[in-house]
Amino acid sequence: MSPARATRRRRAWSRPVAIGAVTIAAGLLFTALPFGPGIEEWAGLDLLFTLRGPRTPPPEVVIVAIDRPAAEALGLPSNPNRWPRTQHAELVDALHRGGAAAIVFDIVFDEPGAPLDDRTLADSLRRAGTVVLAQQLVRETVLPSADPRSAPNPFHLERLAPPVPPLAEAAAGLAPFPLPKVPVQVSRYWTFKAGAGNAPSLPVVAFHVYAKDAHGPLVALLHGVGARAPDGSPIEGAMARSPGHAEHAVRTLREAVERDATTRGRLETALAETPGPPGNTRERHLLERLARLYAGPDSPYLDFYGPPRTIPTIPYDLALARLSGAGSALDVRGKSVFVGLSAYTGAEQRDGVNTVFSQANGLDLSGVEIAATAFGNILEARSVEAASPGTQLAVAVGWGAALGLVTWRLRALASAAVLLLAGLAYFLVAQNRFAAAGLWLPLVGPLAVQMGTAFTAAIVWRHRDTRREREHLSTALAHYLPPKIAEELAREIGGVRAADQLLFGTCLSTDAHQYTALSETMEPAELGAFMNRYYEVLFEPVKRHGGVVQDVVGDSMLAVWATTEPDLSLRNRACLAALDIASAVDRFNAGTGRLALPTRVGLHSGRLLLGSVGAMDHYEYRAVGDIVNTATRLEGLNKHLGTRMLVSADVLQGLDGLVSRELGGFLLAGKSRPVLVHELIGRVADVTQRDRDRCAIFAEALAAYRRGAWSEAMRLWREVVRAHGGDDGPSQFYLRWCEAHSSNPPDANWDGVVRMDQK
Repeated sequence: MSPARATRRRRAWSRPVAIGAVTIAAGLLFTALPFGPGIEEWAGLDLLFTLRGPRTPPPEVVIVAIDRPAAEALGLPSNPNRWPRTQHAELVDALHRGGAAAIVFDIVFDEPGAPLDDRTLADSLRRAGTVVLAQQLVRETVLPSADPRSAPNPFHLERLAPPVPPLAEAAAGLAPFPLPKVPVQVSRYWTFKAGAGNAPSLPVVAFHVYAKDAHGPLVALLHGVGARAPDGSPIEGAMARSPGHAEHAVRTLREAVERDATTRGRLETALAETPGPPGNTRERHLLERLARLYAGPDSPYLDFYGPPRTIPTIPYDLALARLSGAGSALDVRGKSVFVGLSAYTGAEQRDGVNTVFSQANGLDLSGVEIAATAFGNILEARSVEAASPGTQLAVAVGWGAALGLVTWRLRALASAAVLLLAGLAYFLVAQNRFAAAGLWLPLVGPLAVQMGTAFTAAIVWRHRDTRREREHLSTALAHYLPPKIAEELAREIGGVRAADQLLFGTCLSTDAHQYTALSETMEPAELGAFMNRYYEVLFEPVKRHGGVVQDVVGDSMLAVWATTEPDLSLRNRACLAALDIASAVDRFNAGTGRLALPTRVGLHSGRLLLGSVGAMDHYEYRAVGDIVNTATRLEGLNKHLGTRMLVSADVLQGLDGLVSRELGGFLLAGKSRPVLVHELIGRVADVTQRDRDRCAIFAEALAAYRRGAWSEAMRLWREVVRAHGGDDGPSQFYLRWCEAHSSNPPDANWDGVVRMDQK
């Protein structure tokens, strides 16, 4: 492979690699920043839940709602704390008779009631044997020492505050239900609260009570994998020594699993290899859920079922009535029944929790609904599973690299369209996995941060490439066009007529004598090199005096000085350029010997158009207008007059510092109006007195010629020829014309204009 091709290939790959690297870095940085996961949870997880919508909760979960209509129906105070506890005893007895597997009160009975009422409720709790009561988690601030010389920084403790003793002793289990504090909305729950001594939460204890049929198989399974109690004793003995409440057994099991880092893996392997009891799928199901619970994380994500009351919710009064046989019976057999506050409107809500399914009217999920949701997730062995760090890393790297390739060689609109399609595909995959399995793939990082970065990087890179291409194109065009025009055409490359301008200007036309003869004696390559050196000589004065080379054909050059308004200084620069061209060509010819190219110059001023001339797929940028033709005709007139530099009176009008001699009016070939022609002699400082005298005599002769005084004019022109060494082209030209007019006088309307039939 050639070095040039290898370089082009490296450049071709540099764009996707660079964009991919920047996009990957943006994704990784967003994930690593402290606020990144929070934004992902607040926006991405929220969107996934919203698009998925509600899903069917497990039928084993029921909520008995304490609300204002229920209080009114039962003739009780609207404040549930003032309800007689005999009312709850009646509900517990009814649920127990109905066969409820677990009864969970999301109510804290931390204040003593009437002694008889407390004893009545306690008796109901004992008879049921499946009731779990909520307890408070109290946060206390403790000073380390009263000694002022000791460290003054306080620390905080979390203490469990159980219900009143009669109820606490009679319940099957006690548990708090704190929720992780978040800035915006709740999306997790605690299974075990490390800050409170690894205390199990209300849904966990409730599920342990619900799954009592699987306790024995679980203990046997743990024994089989070598799990030990926190004190190192066998798990069976530790369980036997645990107090009667379920939360103590739950804590013992949890700590047994956590005691050895390898226990979780061994437990999962043993569970997969242990067949369930024949014909007892429920026990196997519960065993798997318990094992997953004790080996699971402390704070899993909630897989919400939907807005408030998505989980079957029965008002307290209606539940009592249906459990007592009034109306259709309430089936609670084998189910877990959660009892707690649940309002119909945001105005009456006292226990609301802001979640993704909070309603626009202010109604949130109640605490008891969150607890029932967590219980349902445990029962289904399903929670929202955030992508692992490895998966997030793979997504950030893979997606970033893919976006880099997507934007390769695509323009802005195409990149945007492909990015949107790729983003839509990723989003549909993420939404499908979330709806089907609760897998939460990141959205904000890949779709907002990385796609935005990739698109921005592609635009910046495209702008950089476009600017570089324009610079290269402008540089290339500047060899053939004026720099300003080249820049405009490079910027407006889509329209060849974008740079057309109607201006005032001066055209300078040159032509080399003997070019045809010279080209016959040289090889094309040699001729091309020679002409390039020749044009360097011509171009330098033009550019130095602010002109622009418009066209080069063979041995001819056309240069232009143009502006939007008539400008005296531009005409002066054009004249100075013509004088310097003559001097430079003389030096060039002196150094080339036989290869000399004597050069003629013509200048004219007026209106012209600078723009694109052509059609279809071929255009040339050039000056167009009468002044171009006139300048070319003046250059050609040099051949007839034996001069080198002819300019029109329009060019010289108002100029100082230059010496010229008027040569008369000429009607040039193909023209309808005569042009007053001057020969440009030189700068005032460079012109000798001899040249000034010659110009003065020539002016007298021209005046005699215009009067028709042929003899006087001829005498004066012969004097000019003698004074100039016998070689003054304009004088000799007029001598011939005078001789012709002497033998054949012009008519009475003759105006002194010389009519040229040849170019």
